[in-house]
Amino acid sequence: MPKMSFKLVLIIIFISFVTPVWAKTMYVTDSIKITFRNGPSIKHKILAMLKSGEEVEVLEELNGWTKVRLKDGKEGYVLSHYLSPNIPKSLIINELQSKVKYLQKQVQKLNQIKETLETSNSKLKASLESKEKQLVKLEKEYNDLKSGSANYIETKQLKDQLEIANKKLKTQLATLLERNKALEGKEKRLWFLSGAAVLLVGWVLGLIWGRTQIGRKRRYKLEI
Repeated sequence: MPKMSFKLVLIIIFISFVTPVWAKTMYVTDSIKITFRNGPSIKHKILAMLKSGEEVEVLEELNGWTKVRLKDGKEGYVLSHYLSPNIPKSLIINELQSKVKYLQKQVQKLNQIKETLETSNSKLKASLESKEKQLVKLEKEYNDLKSGSANYIETKQLKDQLEIANKKLKTQLATLLERNKALEGKEKRLWFLSGAAVLLVGWVLGLIWGRTQIGRKRRYKLEI
């Protein structure tokens, strides 16, 4: 029994010094950098330097030291008083600055959209004013045309008659041109035939003249 009691006391003492904490997230405080060692004392080897705001997972706490796991899976020890369950102010400030920049960009985009809409509105307003002026002008022309519709009808009838007469003249002119071309063709053929006839007559006369000369020479030889 005394041995069992002694073991029980040792277990209680060990538990009082070693307190495991599972799945608890802590942050490195606003210090510049802290050491990340392979054991719970300053004599142990430094594995890395952790920056302020770096997130770690707490595995256990032991005599002022805390065993933690980094995001890359490495495990080691850091001094407990450098850890805090609260997000460091530097991270909060950085996050707020990012949100401010995002909102500034959104405001800038909205201002650009506003300017575009204002420009479009100005163009539409100018176009509307132009259309209204055109409408007034057309209404005036319509009223003028309506008041002088009798003269308009007479003028249109005269214009139609002139167009009909013009078409007839064009048709007659085209007919005359075709006849002229036909006459020119006949005249060219007559000139060609006349020239051919002259050449033929000359050739026949030459042939007759040649035969006549040959006959004379033969008779002259016979007489000798």
